[in-house]
Amino acid sequence: MLARVSERYRYFLVDEFQDTNGLQRDLLTKLALGRGTNLFIVGDRKQSIYGFRGADVDVFSEMTATMKNAGGAEQPLQLNFRSQKPLIDSLNFLFAKIFQSGPDVPSDELSELGYVEHQPGVAVRELEHDPPHVEFLLSAVQEDEDKDVSGKYRSSSFAAHERDAEQVAARIRALVKTGSAEILSANQNGRQDACAPRYKDIAILLRAFTGVWTYESALRRAGIPYLTVQGKGFYQREEITDLIQLLRFLDNTTDELALAAILRSPLGGISDNALLALRCAPWIDEEGEPTRLHRRNLLRALRRHREIKLIDTDEHVALDRVALWIDSMIARRNRYSIADLLRYAVSSSEFLTVIAANFDGAQRVANVEKLFRLGEQFEKSGHLIRDFVHYVEEFEAIGGREGEGQMDESANVVRLMTIHQAKGLEFPIVIIPDLHREPNRREAAFILDRHKGMSVRVPDGRGRSVRGALFNDLSQRNRWREDFESMRVLYVAATRARDRLIFSGAVDRKSLENLGKSERLWVAWLWRALSLEQYTQSGVIKISDEAQIQITINRDAQSDQALSASPKTTVEEKTFDASRPFAEAFPLLRPIAAQRGQVLRRFTVTQLINFQRCARQYYFDRMLHTPGAEERLVWNDAEAPEPPANLTATLKGAVIHRFCETYREGEDVDTRLSASFNDVLSQRQAELVGRAFDIDTTEAVRALLPLAENYLKSDVFRRVSELQRMNADNSQFAISNPQSSPGLWSELRFRLRRPLGLLTGTIDKLLIRPAEKGDGVDIEIIDFKTNRFPRPSQRRSSGGERAAMAAKNISAVAARAVTSSSQGLLNFEAAAAESAVDDLAMEVLEEPDAPLEQRIKTAADDYQLQMQAYALALRELLPANVSLQSLRATLHFIDPNVEVAVAAALLDREMCVNAIDDAMNTIARLDGTLDADRFPPLPATHCRLCNFQDLCPAGREWLRLQQIGLP
Repeated sequence: MLARVSERYRYFLVDEFQDTNGLQRDLLTKLALGRGTNLFIVGDRKQSIYGFRGADVDVFSEMTATMKNAGGAEQPLQLNFRSQKPLIDSLNFLFAKIFQSGPDVPSDELSELGYVEHQPGVAVRELEHDPPHVEFLLSAVQEDEDKDVSGKYRSSSFAAHERDAEQVAARIRALVKTGSAEILSANQNGRQDACAPRYKDIAILLRAFTGVWTYESALRRAGIPYLTVQGKGFYQREEITDLIQLLRFLDNTTDELALAAILRSPLGGISDNALLALRCAPWIDEEGEPTRLHRRNLLRALRRHREIKLIDTDEHVALDRVALWIDSMIARRNRYSIADLLRYAVSSSEFLTVIAANFDGAQRVANVEKLFRLGEQFEKSGHLIRDFVHYVEEFEAIGGREGEGQMDESANVVRLMTIHQAKGLEFPIVIIPDLHREPNRREAAFILDRHKGMSVRVPDGRGRSVRGALFNDLSQRNRWREDFESMRVLYVAATRARDRLIFSGAVDRKSLENLGKSERLWVAWLWRALSLEQYTQSGVIKISDEAQIQITINRDAQSDQALSASPKTTVEEKTFDASRPFAEAFPLLRPIAAQRGQVLRRFTVTQLINFQRCARQYYFDRMLHTPGAEERLVWNDAEAPEPPANLTATLKGAVIHRFCETYREGEDVDTRLSASFNDVLSQRQAELVGRAFDIDTTEAVRALLPLAENYLKSDVFRRVSELQRMNADNSQFAISNPQSSPGLWSELRFRLRRPLGLLTGTIDKLLIRPAEKGDGVDIEIIDFKTNRFPRPSQRRSSGGERAAMAAKNISAVAARAVTSSSQGLLNFEAAAAESAVDDLAMEVLEEPDAPLEQRIKTAADDYQLQMQAYALALRELLPANVSLQSLRATLHFIDPNVEVAVAAALLDREMCVNAIDDAMNTIARLDGTLDADRFPPLPATHCRLCNFQDLCPAGREWLRLQQIGLP
C-alpha cells in the first residue's frame, strides 16, 4: 500500500497542519519524506485549537524541523489581508502580552506543553474607518438579592452571564441604530460601511453553546434577529433521527428498536415508565407473582396496553392516541410518497410544537422541511421507503455530512456560533462575549502525556481514589497545556474580525477587585494586557496614532431580570404645576424598590390580554419560548404583500399608528403620512430583510390615505385639535413633552407595582385638560385599533386554505428573520417588554356574516382588560396632589371610523384592581409548570392569525370546521 500510494502521488500538500497529531505526522513522513516525494505543509501554530480531539501543536514544530533537516525551506507568511491596520496593531499589542508563560512553568518544557510565541502580523489593509476598532466592555454586578421562582437566591455567576448577554444586545442595537439612516446604501465597492453595519455583518463567537439561550433571549428581547449555527451533521440531528426512525419502523414493523425510539420521541411522547411497562409488566388478569419479566412484542403491547399493569390512567389516554396514530401511519405507508408520509406524521402529531419550543427551534423546523425536500427528490427515481432508509444508513456509515436546512444565508441576522465553527471564516464585526467563563476542568481517571507517560487514579477501597505524585505532575502539565490552547482559541476568535472587534464580559464586584490576579479567565488576561487597575474608569487607550481601544466599565450594572432601584425621596407639593415636564408631573415610570425575599415577576399588558384571549398561545410564547415571528413566521394574510404597494397588514397598522400619534392640525396630510411611513420603514429594516426594495412608496401612501382621512374625520381628532388650540391660548397648561404637543402625549410607557409583581405597558395617546368642574384634571385614554371589519361580500381565504398554506410555506417564511415579537404584531417599537397591546390587523379577525355593530362590540370587549390596566396605572401613579375629576377610555377603530367608550363603571379603581390582580394571580399560579393541559386552548377567530397556528391542533381543527361551515 505504501509503495502504491507513493508511486501514484509525487506531491503532497497539507493545509492546517497545526491541527494534526503524532500518528498523522508519522503517516505523512512515511508517505512523503521516506519515499523522496515533494511535501508542502501550511499552518499557523497560533491557530492550533483542536487539542480536545488529539491535535498536538508540538507536531507542527517537530515536522518543520524534520523537513528543514531534509533540505526543506521555511517561508513565514505574516501579511494580513483581512483586517484594517489599526485592528492588527491592537491585536499585536494585546497578544504580545497574552502569549506569555507563567513564572512557574519550566522554561525547558515550554515546547512540550504547547507554548507558542506571538508573531506580529503585518497589515495590508490601511485605515478605512474611524476608531476605535477594538472595544472592551466589562460590567460589575452585585449578587442578586431577589429570589427566583424556586425560592433560591440566584448566583452571581448567573447574574453576570445574564448581564453580559444584555450588554451585548444593547451594543448591537447601538451599532445598527447609529447607521440606520444609511442602512439601505452601500459604498462603491459594494461592501456595507462599518459605520452603518447591518445585523448580518455581526457574528457572536462563543467558546461553547452552554448557556447560548441566555444570549438568544437577550437578542429576542432587544428585537434583534439572529441565527444560531449548529454543528451536528444533518442526519444526526434529533428531529431528523426521530423521523428516520419512523420510516425505518414503517418499512419493517418488527423493528422494535425503531418503534421504541418513536414512542419516546416527540412523535409519541410516552414516558420511560410506560415504555418499560409495555415491554415487561405483568398482565392485569395474571394471578400471583410473576416468575420472570415479560418480553412481549412492543406493537402488540401498544394495542393491548389497557390489559397491562403498572400504567397510569393518564398514560393510557396517551397510549390510546399513539396507538391510533401508529395504525394510521401503517395504513398510509404504501399509499403515500415519502415526503407526504413525513408531512402527515408531522401535521397529525405534536412534533412541530415540541421541536419549535427548543432554543434552536427555527433551525429544527428548517431541517424538517429539508428532509421533506430530500424525500421528494429521492422518490423521483422510483425508490421506496426502504431504499431511502438504507441510503441514510450508508451515508452515515461512510462519514458523509449533509448540510443542515438553510434559513437563507442572505438574511439580515446576527450569527451565533462557536469559535471552532468560525475558524476559517471572517466577519466585519466580531463580538467575543462570556470572557468571564471559567474553563471546564474534568477530573479524569487517567492522564496520558506524550512526553512523560501515563498515570491513573488508584482506588483506596473506601469508594475514593488516590492520586500519586506522577498523576499530580501530569495534571499540572495538562492544565498548562490547556491554558496555552485557551490563549490560541482567543486569538483565533479575535482574528475573525475585519473591521471591528468587541470583547464583552461581566464579573461580580468582588472579582473585579482581584481581577488582575486571576490566572485562567480571558477577562483577566485582557485586564492585565491593558494594564487596568481596580478603579480604572471608562476611556480610550491609544496604541498608536491610528489604533485605539475603547474601555467601557460599568461598575453599577444590574440585570434587567432583577429590576431594582432605590426609591427617590420626593417632597409633596401642595399645588400642581402643569408647566413641569411630563416625566415629573406624571411619573408613570417611577423606580421600583426591591423587596428582599419577595419574587419580582414582570407582567406586560400584552401578556395579560393574550393569556385571557388564549392560554395555549401564552403557553407557546411565554412558557416554552417557542420561536415566534423573529424566528419562524407562519405565512398568513397578515404578511402577504398586497399589490400595488406591496405592503403587509402589519406595516399598514404600524404606519397608521405613527400617523395618528404624530399628526398635528394644519400639517400637510401627505407629507406627515410619508414621514410616518419612512420612519416605520427605517425602524423595521431588520424584519423586512430585502422586501424594502419591493415596496412602492407612492402607492403605499396612496393606499394608506383613506385610513388617515378616517382619523382626521373622527371625533377623536376633533378633541385632540381642540386641546391643542386650548393649550396654545393657555400657556399655563402647556406641559412640555418632546414627542408630543402640550396637553397631548403619545406612546407613554408606565411601570406599576402590584402585589404579585410589576405591570408594564404603553398608552397610545393621553389627553389631559383642566377639569371642567373644580380643580384638577380630566383625562382621556385613547387607543387606536386597526382591526378591519370586511363586508360580507368581501371574499376571504378560508382557515383551511391558510393552514395548508402555512404547512406548504413554513420553511420559506422561516428564512425571513423578523424581529418584531409575536406579542407586538402592530407595535413598531421593538421593545416587546414595554410594547403596547397589539392590534390584530387582519381581515379575518371578525366574522363578516355578523352585524357590524356586533363585531365591533366583540372586538372592544377583547380589549377591556387592556383599558382597565391603563386606567389603574393612571389612578395609582398620578401624584397625590393631582385631583383626577374624570377618566375616560376610548377605543378608536380607524376603519370603519368608530369610537367605543369603555363603561365608566369598568374604570372604577376597585374594578380595575380586581380585574388586573386576578389576571396576574392566574398567571402566577402557573409559574414553573410546563403541563400543557393547564393552558387550555380557546379556539376562536384569533386562531386565524395566531403565530403558532401550525403548532396547535385545536386551532387547526377549529379552522377546518369553520371552512366547512360547522360551528
